[in-house]
Amino acid sequence: MSNQSNNRVDTSTDNLAPVTSVGEWVVTLLILCIPIVNLIMLIIWACNNGNGIPNRATFSKAYLIMMAIGVVCYILLFVLFGSLMAGAGAGASTY
Repeated sequence: MSNQSNNRVDTSTDNLAPVTSVGEWVVTLLILCIPIVNLIMLIIWACNNGNGIPNRATFSKAYLIMMAIGVVCYILLFVLFGSLMAGAGAGASTY
């Protein structure tokens, strides 16, 4: 019976993603500030897993999910407040 453990730390760099520099992130965030271009680039980066930067692909997928959640919340609020305003307007016209 031995007290040695077979836990090994993999020190190979074969399956590590390249480090994304601060400059690359600044460019990424600047591109995301441009309307319409940001949506197109997010889709391209999200679909480009193997050839692009894996960190950017994961970030793009998460950002697209957050954008979709925001759009759904916006539509729900628009419908809710639109129906409240329509109801308030219809009730105010009668004496």
